[in-house]
Amino acid sequence: MSTNEEYSHDATVAAVTSLLTYVSELYGAGYELSYPPPGGWECFNRDKLRLLQEHGKYNNGLTDRALELMRHMPYFLNDDPELMYFTQPAYHYQAFCRPDLKPPESELEKKNAEENKIVSRETYDQHLPPQFVVLTYAQPWKGYTIIVDTEQGCVRFWDRYDGTASVTKERGDLGYEYDEDEVEESGPEGWKLADRYRIPTFFDLWRREFLRIANAAQEWNRELENKED
Repeated sequence: MSTNEEYSHDATVAAVTSLLTYVSELYGAGYELSYPPPGGWECFNRDKLRLLQEHGKYNNGLTDRALELMRHMPYFLNDDPELMYFTQPAYHYQAFCRPDLKPPESELEKKNAEENKIVSRETYDQHLPPQFVVLTYAQPWKGYTIIVDTEQGCVRFWDRYDGTASVTKERGDLGYEYDEDEVEESGPEGWKLADRYRIPTFFDLWRREFLRIANAAQEWNRELENKED
């Protein structure tokens, strides 16, 4: 089954902001957010994107919709908050808004840029189409990559556990886009087998999942404290 939804920039920004704010308030210290000004982050622009591509980043580019969504999202201030099992937020702000970002000039910088391009071609997340905005990155083989598809108006949930330790058993309400025999699950286009969700469905689901994870962590801490007593 393959069904597309109409994409709404304002509704998607509101959904992303609401979820990240909820997570920030739920987890507390170390999960503080920085919110964009009314017109969005000025550093998210085509000039910065071209510079990042010179450094081997965002090699497939970004559509106007994708860049506009990234411009209006909040971002975590901490460099490495873990949101869930082996899963971290995407660092778009840290990439685009670096004050010292400039073209590679030295031989070492040029060499590093070329190496980044090679690595980018060989890693899963750099094979994503330009209309995708990654919200979270999984570590290789573990964790969860969450992608907003600004063309189809949906969220793609890429479970790197192959379902063996999935935090959610609720399957995507928009179904798959590709058949399993068309795509190698462990290959660079494994994202094509990701569950697809309507944006409101997904963000409502994940509010509940984050609460469940936080409650489980609190219960585990209480058990440890009781054992120590």
